[in-house]
Amino acid sequence: MAGSLPRRIEIPPAPPRPTADVVIPASAARRRHHAGREALFWGEIEGIRPTPHKGVMLRLTDAADDVAILLTQTQLERLLIDPDRLVGRHVIAFGMYVQPHDRRPYVKAGSIDCVAFSPGVRVQRTTGP
Repeated sequence: MAGSLPRRIEIPPAPPRPTADVVIPASAARRRHHAGREALFWGEIEGIRPTPHKGVMLRLTDAADDVAILLTQTQLERLLIDPDRLVGRHVIAFGMYVQPHDRRPYVKAGSIDCVAFSPGVRVQRTTGP
């Protein structure tokens, strides 16, 4: 993926920035550089860990500082796949790098629409008002 991206990328409303500042592979997602920042974080899903709130953490292969991607219960309900079948797929998520006190870091996407998988996964559409 990295070889096919443009040198600069723009995520509105921010001005264009070097792609390497915006698209972060899991292996480079260190808390000291990315905690509290929004970016696109990506990697291969190595495992699934349930959360106490009926969501899951997507553990990523070779992830720096063991960063994972959080899928909340609401986000999981929209996925049309069993979470265990995500293992081995690649995931990219636009979200905030969160560093809780005394726990592993994770990326929190605002919605399931900010998360994509390869091979692709169908997502249940939301109904309008």
